[in-house]
Amino acid sequence: MDLGNWKSSSVVCEQFKSFCKNIEPVKFRRTGSMGVNEEVIVLGHPQGLPLKMADHAQAFDQNETHFILNSDISGSTRGGAIINAKNYELEGIMVYGTPNYESSGDACKNTTVFRNEEAQELALKTSVFKDIKNGI
Repeated sequence: MDLGNWKSSSVVCEQFKSFCKNIEPVKFRRTGSMGVNEEVIVLGHPQGLPLKMADHAQAFDQNETHFILNSDISGSTRGGAIINAKNYELEGIMVYGTPNYESSGDACKNTTVFRNEEAQELALKTSVFKDIKNGI
């Protein structure tokens, strides 16, 4: 049996544990909903681009599991974090959005700005994960 890979994996795991020992897991909403037009910050990597942060977005039109928001992040940012601007808790994860630009070769050709009432981005609320324990 070759233990070479096991030994190197073990070293990597120990280095990772050492690096992460002082990092706290993100806090997230487990119950309830944000207020109407609550300000949120959206983080993501649209189309694999470098990290983009869209602040001053608002969440509205909520139900038990989802909410709609009006960020400037692009619909291709599925899985992007949505953070409450007041308490910095994770409020949701982007699951769908309308593309807000057209690609033209190596450049962005055209951008679209939606009015609040035309918001097209859908997020999954973190309260659906309420049974997950912090620190896992």
